[in-house]
Amino acid sequence: MRDAHCLALSWQLRSPLDRRSYCGGRCLPDWLKEVRSLRGSVLFDNGRRPHFRTGVGCFCDADPIDLYAYHILVHDGMRLVGCVRVYPLVLNGLPCVTEKILGQKTFSEMLHKLGAKRTETVEIGRWIVDPAYRASGRPGVQLAAASAALAITLGNGSVFQRRIIVCSAGTGDRQDLMLARIGLSAARAAEAITCDDFKDNVRVMYCLDTQQLNPRFLRVIIKMAKTIGLTEGFVKF
Repeated sequence: MRDAHCLALSWQLRSPLDRRSYCGGRCLPDWLKEVRSLRGSVLFDNGRRPHFRTGVGCFCDADPIDLYAYHILVHDGMRLVGCVRVYPLVLNGLPCVTEKILGQKTFSEMLHKLGAKRTETVEIGRWIVDPAYRASGRPGVQLAAASAALAITLGNGSVFQRRIIVCSAGTGDRQDLMLARIGLSAARAAEAITCDDFKDNVRVMYCLDTQQLNPRFLRVIIKMAKTIGLTEGFVKF
């Protein structure tokens, strides 16, 4: 029933936080606490990943990358029902999820083979939709499109000319197949890798050029750019 209300969903884009303030112990904003709670509850998956539930019974996915990343949130009324994280890598910055899974050496070799540098890399991850809103698949596709639109804007409209987008997609929920359908490629350096933290086999996916993306998905990207307020600096392709 809830999935039928997808047309009423509202969207927000959150920028990286003031890292100096929050790393110093300042209380996190409520929206990020809510994001971590939703991620924790979905990733807990009825006990399959028990470390996403705290000792007092709360769900939480606390990841330090959150402070350095952009977050796109989708609400149904006051309820957070989906989110995705967009993390532009920098020199000497925190490793992204994909780098942790592959290891620093293999990750760097993969980027080199694809003709990309670390500072030209954006990771899209923590792609989460409340199970009650997955029936149509629409919120998941919209989150993917919104995150792609943001990556393009961060690259001043030319992200796919100067940057690479990487994602670590789980195979258990078939996220990898959905990303393949919209046009992402699987990295040859890493087929399906067992990831103990997520109790899943993970496939590294990437995109270098909009030409490899599904034309229908490209249209959704343009629409979602407007939805999350990226009219300034967003270049259509």
